[in-house]
Amino acid sequence: MPRKRGTATCSCGCGRCHFAFLAVLLLVVLSVSTLRFMVLVDTGDRHVRVRSLSAGRRRRPAKTAQDIPAWPLHGEPSVPSYPLGKSAGHGAPVSDSVSDETAAPTSRSTTACSKELQSTELAPGLRSTTCSARAREHVAPLFVAVTSPIGNFKLRAALRSGHWLMKGFPASSRASYMFFVGSSPDQKVQERLEQEMRRHADIVQFDFADRFTNLAVKSVGAAAWVHAHLNVDKVQYVLKVEDYMTNSFAKIDEAVKGLQVHGNQKPYYGGGMIFGGTPVVRDGRWGCPRRHCPYETYPVEYAGGQYLLSRSAVKILVQKALPALDLSDPYPVEDHYVASFLAESGVHVVNEPKLMWAAGKPYGAPSIVADDFLLCLDTEDRPETAHGEAGAWEGSTLVMLPEERAKKAWYGDPSHPWSSDHGKDVTESVLESLREKQQVRAWDASWGDPAPGVRKVLLLRLDQTK
Repeated sequence: MPRKRGTATCSCGCGRCHFAFLAVLLLVVLSVSTLRFMVLVDTGDRHVRVRSLSAGRRRRPAKTAQDIPAWPLHGEPSVPSYPLGKSAGHGAPVSDSVSDETAAPTSRSTTACSKELQSTELAPGLRSTTCSARAREHVAPLFVAVTSPIGNFKLRAALRSGHWLMKGFPASSRASYMFFVGSSPDQKVQERLEQEMRRHADIVQFDFADRFTNLAVKSVGAAAWVHAHLNVDKVQYVLKVEDYMTNSFAKIDEAVKGLQVHGNQKPYYGGGMIFGGTPVVRDGRWGCPRRHCPYETYPVEYAGGQYLLSRSAVKILVQKALPALDLSDPYPVEDHYVASFLAESGVHVVNEPKLMWAAGKPYGAPSIVADDFLLCLDTEDRPETAHGEAGAWEGSTLVMLPEERAKKAWYGDPSHPWSSDHGKDVTESVLESLREKQQVRAWDASWGDPAPGVRKVLLLRLDQTK
């Protein structure tokens, strides 16, 4: 049959194939246009919204803790919590079994932040910053809030490798964690911290100075962050612990399992080291001046250092302790501050031996140096060293990471490093100490005094071979 002019037909002459092709082409064009200009984004307020890419990256207005819904909506999709196990980056499987405390430490799996760092106003004058892509990836029953001085870069690296506090950390199905740090006036420290946040995506930073007197702000701020960001239909308990401590996570997991069996109807507040009814100390690291503590003895029992809270107890802190914080002059005894507001709501500390902790592995209690900033060994007064060296002042302790190896050690006058006339080779003694406990004190009676009247230094030359 002859074709009419202007009539589209296919090779078979029916014409239907051509129109089908045009329909498919139109659908492809529409799909590409839609993908180009529209993306689905999670706004953090638990609703899905469509945004135009051409509009640029506009930040939505920050919400206060009061504006954010208390708990997430039911049916929210689950995502994996942070596991501790062999590093997935090396092709090894992540362990899902509960670690034995005596087992060799393993590296936790870390993933770089795939999105921009997100800042959230938790309360007037209190903001937190973290990786927006990871904030809600905690769905295990226990969330561990590890408060950490901003300068403890080496300690956090060791903890991620499963050492000290993180040795025996429960399986990913049972627990996840984040580090909570303050801010530093040192721009280099800030830049290094931001790099660490992007690399590991396991840090929440607050915008207040990381001073010992701000620990109450840090701990209550951590509760506010949990309340604002985590899926606490799944996260039932929050453990607050400090990075220099050691505990038994196996026993803590047992305690959580026992609480789960009995349900979570009443708010829970438990600790292993209970204080209260003792005279108030006025000065020093744990001092409480009369403007904060007008009483002579602490009127409320409290869990020192490490404590476990149910999600309903966390909510009490956010509703009562957070608004009462004086950010310019915070209550200096953090754990008593927390206990006081819980007691006002009828929630008193429970003595739970499984929550006992110890200090000094690898560090002792944090020191106060450099304008009263809360610092540990990483950022205390450290001697200047050359590239490939590590050092510690006389009387202090030098902690080595597990992967670090020393090949030579010297103790003496820092003005004449490695000089046999002004110091002494202490390699054998230092290597023996490092083999036993991965740390060495910068003094030993057997070393004598190679530089009388001078503040001496211990220098280690590190093995740079891979």
